[in-house]
Amino acid sequence: MVYQYFGTPSGSWSTRYYELARRWVRQGHEVEVITSPYEKSDIRTAEFISECFIEGIKLTIINSSDSNRSGFVKRTVRSLIFALTASFLVLTRSYDVLISSSGPITVGIPSILAHLIKRKKTVFEVRDLWPQGAIELGKIKSSVLIRLFLWFEGKCYKNASLVVACSTDMIKSINDRYPVLNTYVVPNGSDMDLFSKPDNGKLKILNNLYGKKKVIVYTGSLGLMDDGMLMIEAMRLVSNPEIILVILGDGAERLELEAKVRREGINNVEFKGLVSKHEIVCWLNLAQGALVLFKNFSVLQGSSPNKLFDALAAGCPVIHNTTGWIRDLTNESQCGIAVSPDQPDMLAQEIEKLCNDDNLRSKMSEKARFVAGSMFNRNHHADEYLCKIKQLLN
Repeated sequence: MVYQYFGTPSGSWSTRYYELARRWVRQGHEVEVITSPYEKSDIRTAEFISECFIEGIKLTIINSSDSNRSGFVKRTVRSLIFALTASFLVLTRSYDVLISSSGPITVGIPSILAHLIKRKKTVFEVRDLWPQGAIELGKIKSSVLIRLFLWFEGKCYKNASLVVACSTDMIKSINDRYPVLNTYVVPNGSDMDLFSKPDNGKLKILNNLYGKKKVIVYTGSLGLMDDGMLMIEAMRLVSNPEIILVILGDGAERLELEAKVRREGINNVEFKGLVSKHEIVCWLNLAQGALVLFKNFSVLQGSSPNKLFDALAAGCPVIHNTTGWIRDLTNESQCGIAVSPDQPDMLAQEIEKLCNDDNLRSKMSEKARFVAGSMFNRNHHADEYLCKIKQLLN
């Protein structure tokens, strides 16, 4: 498996492949993950290539670290170093199936080489639609680069035995452009055991610290895709002094958001920075609700954000501003509230509504846990994913 951003709950990043891989190991399979240090994960190394084991998962760590606060050129160079080194490892090691999880899309390089040179079955996984996202957000403007990246995206799909995406909206986008592909959806999942069992000592400390405050949380990146300004503007409009927003995360726009809070004297927003997944469990069990907010670009509406599934697993209702599959989910299951993009006044109203109505919050909490356990249980996803992989070998 080639996945540049592997992490465990001790870090502050997605644990998708930690959770999947350790379940596959428990079923008797050998799993190796080729990865690298990421600012938000807990994976570190002092050597260029090192190896270790975590719960039976073999990690091969390439020391080409990344941060979403770095510039486009620096991140691209680091990603290419990782991809080319991973390609060498992929071509010289034994395995049955190679999974390459993107982004960045450069992990498609070892996937294509494994297919063409070693004739291996390969799975190309899409966690973010790229380069569509970079194009729509204005990160790539050169027509030459756009054509090059779109061509490479097609090569990644066409040379894969199976293309996996994290949402139905992503699969639709891929199938509309490449209708003959073998595709499948494996969404990000809810880790029920982790999020239903907060550290009681830490949770008690938080309860004592915030007393009668009504806490809303935002967990995750504060980057170019996330609408941090929307939640700050909304909190400026919230009239109930007992409601507070706690932001657990970091990213390229954090300094700008903090500066806005200081400049405008907004005193109901706190920035806590990066915290471990274990600590996020406590915050979500404390909070009245969790925010899932993206900037108003069409390519982001089909996203499958980990923060959504973490909140559902903790029974924490979500307030989001997407217009794709997440809106359908919350409308049908009543596990959260949908607001329109770019409307801070509407977001402020819904935050106050959720915080001021204990009965509404209780009902949504119950439905959130039900949805997490029945639709997004990580145990089910691991079994389904493994079944699809075995079908490739048969």
